[in-house]
Amino acid sequence: MTGPLHGAASASVDLWVRPLSVPRRPAKPYPIRHADRFAQLFFHLDPSAQPGEYDDHAYRALGDRGIRDVFTDEDLRQINRTMVAHADRRVWDPFLNRVYPPLADLPCEWGLFEALSPSEWAVRERLIRAALSALTEVRGIAAAQATKILHIKRPGLIPIIDSSVAHALNVAPPSEGASLEGAMIAIRLIRDMGQSQPDTVAAIGEGVGGLGLPYEPTAVRLLDGILWAWKDARYRAMHSLLQRWFD
Repeated sequence: MTGPLHGAASASVDLWVRPLSVPRRPAKPYPIRHADRFAQLFFHLDPSAQPGEYDDHAYRALGDRGIRDVFTDEDLRQINRTMVAHADRRVWDPFLNRVYPPLADLPCEWGLFEALSPSEWAVRERLIRAALSALTEVRGIAAAQATKILHIKRPGLIPIIDSSVAHALNVAPPSEGASLEGAMIAIRLIRDMGQSQPDTVAAIGEGVGGLGLPYEPTAVRLLDGILWAWKDARYRAMHSLLQRWFD
């Protein structure tokens, strides 16, 4: 487990979420109060965030040029060991231990929150969709698993869109995970969150940086982690206790 939580008696670092609003599921923008504490709780306690686990593995994998465009057995093991939506090795076998061309089309240095012209973003969005769709068209691979393995290889570009994040952004009904289209909408919404609130994201990152992690979570991972924790009843309960303790 990582170092102590920070932020006692600090001003509230609030993250605004602007979810999808559709006639069947109307939604309004809402703030996540003390989002920095949600982030610290997540990276302090979540199994995927612990040293040697999923997030640490993603950081180390990015530095290995030999596997930047290759899904490995270890990638799959990391997902299955620390996350709920497990990936079936038999389903993934055609994609493992070989270059995945749609991934190779996404340069490692690309970031989700970069300032781009509409035409430049349209190109990146199309390539992200191609990387996702080639996976999700296979029976047994949902958007949650696809984004989890893609995030390992492109942690600054592709967020994890599991059912909790999808629900926080209202891109899927509560009983379902995100479709390919829902995942793409979620990615756009997270991009808008990061671009419109850079100071908030930086403050959240500073708080997480004080935990003594052996890796530095990307801004993309900070946001999807906060959204996930905000939808989880256990983290909301702990967050409420922290607020009463510190405030």
